[in-house]
Amino acid sequence: MGDYLRQVIAQGGQAVALLVWGPACYALKDRDRWIGWSAVQRVERLKLIVQNRRFLLLTPKGQAPNLASQALGAALRALPGQWRDRFGYTPLLAESFTDPEAYAGTCYKASNWEAVGYSAGYSRHRADFYLPNDRPKRLWLRPLSAQARQTLRAAQLPEECRAGLSARPSGTLPVNAQQLDSLLEVFWKAPDPRKKNRAHYPRSDRCCGP
Repeated sequence: MGDYLRQVIAQGGQAVALLVWGPACYALKDRDRWIGWSAVQRVERLKLIVQNRRFLLLTPKGQAPNLASQALGAALRALPGQWRDRFGYTPLLAESFTDPEAYAGTCYKASNWEAVGYSAGYSRHRADFYLPNDRPKRLWLRPLSAQARQTLRAAQLPEECRAGLSARPSGTLPVNAQQLDSLLEVFWKAPDPRKKNRAHYPRSDRCCGP
């Protein structure tokens, strides 16, 4: 679920690249540290980050050496306005991933993206379950406005971004993941008080009718 935008990059009247943008990852340690926002701000403002889900060049490999960075640059220039026209709010940051074992991320560097860290190295196994894959992806971020980083953690958002806010959570869990695992261990070891209740009553004692 979430907002998605598809872009077609044309050159000389012919499509040369396709891009798909969608919802950002719910939580990324390196991204969230780079922004410097709180957990509550992240939940509220996550829609203001869009993720490059797909990027495909339609030309033969090697035919246009600079096409990837040129297409990505053109897509980024158009993205904020197109997103605002389609969904009613302006995104502030773009994120994407590359596999460091296969790609150096040259087109991202040339388009002024910043490599800020790595993913945790998990793959989706089911709708709400992930498995480790031992292949962390390099995380790239690209501000979509001059003060995007500061705005994402500011006390107030500009008017053009407010329609992208999500409802404020009713509460934030005051423990981290390691503490949560420890808490689960405690719960498993806690005795079940129901085991002490061994009283049994005849059916007639519990019946209120004649």
